Amino acid sequence: MIRPKYPDEVIYSIARVTLANARENVADLNSFGITAEVLTAFETSIETAAALPSGPVLLLGQKNLTGNKNSAIDACYDWGKALQTRLKFVFGRKSPQSDTFPNKTFLAARTSETRMAAVMEVLLSLAEQYQDTLAAAGQTPEVIAAGRTLLTQMREAEAQQELKKAAKNAGNRKRYKQLDEIYETTNRVNEIGRLVFKNDPDKQALFKSRWPR
Repeated sequence: MIRPKYPDEVIYSIARVTLANARENVADLNSFGITAEVLTAFETSIETAAALPSGPVLLLGQKNLTGNKNSAIDACYDWGKALQTRLKFVFGRKSPQSDTFPNKTFLAARTSETRMAAVMEVLLSLAEQYQDTLAAAGQTPEVIAAGRTLLTQMREAEAQQELKKAAKNAGNRKRYKQLDEIYETTNRVNEIGRLVFKNDPDKQALFKSRWPR
């Protein structure tokens, strides 16, 4: 996926100027196939592309869902931290039970849904294994159920983010393709205009290249 050389609005603006100049001189440009119908199609392509969601809009949608996913990971982390604390309080900091908590893996999972999901499965298993003893410290069946809910919500947030990411990429590919076509058509019309009006400097100037250098 290749990003256009110029920003969207620059391409639309220059294309619209080229379109307007071509329409004023369509009778002369006709000899090279630039007809009213061709220019109407050109206008349609410009306005259709301009109506598509822009890159920043698509990115914002993905960022919002990334925030949701990160919040879900944080919630799972907090749940796991509470379990770790209960294991230490109930069994002792250096007890075999406390040592079963996968601390390094847990800390490494702080920024990864995939890692956190795997760790949460282990933590939920530990919580269920020691539930009877930990209940007095607040690790009730309801807390375990809440942990499973958090895991589900995190996975759903990740799935939604991936769908939005795919939609963003598809939207960008579609827009980039149309922008490239508009860019090429603009150049073709201007090149024909300069050729047709090679002996008329004033009109030829209407079809000069306007792309920023």
